[in-house]
Amino acid sequence: MKQMTMAVTLTGASSECVSLKDVQHALQQLGVDISFLYASEVEIVEPVVNPTKKVVVYIPADEDLGYYLVDKIGDEEDSDNKKELNGDVLKALRDSGVCTHYYLQHPRFDRHGCPFSVVHDDFAAGVVGEHMFKASKNMVVTVNDFGDDTPERIWLEIEVK
Repeated sequence: MKQMTMAVTLTGASSECVSLKDVQHALQQLGVDISFLYASEVEIVEPVVNPTKKVVVYIPADEDLGYYLVDKIGDEEDSDNKKELNGDVLKALRDSGVCTHYYLQHPRFDRHGCPFSVVHDDFAAGVVGEHMFKASKNMVVTVNDFGDDTPERIWLEIEVK
């Protein structure tokens, strides 16, 4: 049996009305069984012109802990000037904000493997989409290997209209 493994990014005018389920269904119509190793949808937008505010959202390794507004990349949920994001504030940030910088700290490769978002910027944009934020067309992606077994952590720098 032949097997193909691929990473694909779908873009273009027709991608606006195509879902992951549509892609899966189309391939099944060709007799191809497909399972997604990773799948995410994200809205890619132009950068915010004259943003009124720039904020940093921290996403802990345990995503059940929620989202936090922090002062800068590197601050965590236990920092002095953090604010938990939820409800209307989080919704407003998702609606009017655009992620311009994705920052990932991850555990060492040799023990834990390589996070998808290290491999290609499109995967980083996918992670932004998983958290229901929009990504800027020219989003900066920064990754940092801790060199130890510390869990993966993410910071998103968001510009708001």
